[in-house]
Amino acid sequence: MSEHLTHIAIYDDIYRIIRHSDEIHEAFKTSLENEPDAGLMASGARGNHLHAVPFIEAAIKEWPSHKKGDGTEARIAAAIGWLAHRAIDIEVKSRQLDESTIAGPRFSKDEQDIYQDAVTFDKVYQGGKNKSVSPKVYLSEATLSPHMDKHPAAHLLHVNYVESLAVSMVQQNLMAYHTFHRKSDTLESWLEEFPNHYQKLSEYLETYIEAFQNADPKKMQAYIEDLNFYNEEDEIIRLARDLQNHGTTSLSLKEAVEQSEQQSSYAVGLGNSYRNIKAASDFFAGKMDKNTVYDIAKVDQMHRF
Repeated sequence: MSEHLTHIAIYDDIYRIIRHSDEIHEAFKTSLENEPDAGLMASGARGNHLHAVPFIEAAIKEWPSHKKGDGTEARIAAAIGWLAHRAIDIEVKSRQLDESTIAGPRFSKDEQDIYQDAVTFDKVYQGGKNKSVSPKVYLSEATLSPHMDKHPAAHLLHVNYVESLAVSMVQQNLMAYHTFHRKSDTLESWLEEFPNHYQKLSEYLETYIEAFQNADPKKMQAYIEDLNFYNEEDEIIRLARDLQNHGTTSLSLKEAVEQSEQQSSYAVGLGNSYRNIKAASDFFAGKMDKNTVYDIAKVDQMHRF
């Protein structure tokens, strides 16, 4: 699925659930508290199946003598983000539109991902009223409003011009991170090489805005309801919302995780995220071998290190 809002939301929810749980190693809780952005960035990154378990394995050796800021906590947090990403990715990809529906001109897999993100933005973030666990992730009611018209400053600016300027600045910053230009003899050769080193985008923000502001009922039926993407009555979703909105819950985490297996995609993804991370925590504590963690996280043999 798209590496966007739903991955971030699953990470935000699992962050709170881990802190609430009495089954997760304290090193994981400390790492999330001190390095929330490392986990959040990893939750939206591809290649998650390659790095999570090796990061945990390295951290086992580093933890006894580690110091805050030396990278150990960031690696554990990143592994948590990747394991959460892995869980929701596998689940959502297992529930896709029927091929005959996808073949219709009004439906597409990319749009399915966008509609699901729009529902996540509504249900988890209350349309931007609820925030991420990271203060560096800025979500507001303006995020998916046309030209950010719900932002207090929107009417003081020529938003179209500012959007173009912001895009140019982001592109410039991303280009500055690349180091392959050191191997290029000329500016022209560097520019020719650059397109091979960035991820192509397959969605438009306008589609997100349309899905959130003016969703097509037939597409909501096909993308969300028929595929059972999100059900507010699922126990683990209720537990996550309790922790998000009240900081506590009377619901049993163990029972919620067990029940999640037969529920909505979001619930399955959240339950499997917890199973993945508990397995990694048990491995960290010496209670589980590495291959069992790989099995639980559904990582195939060729990607095990």
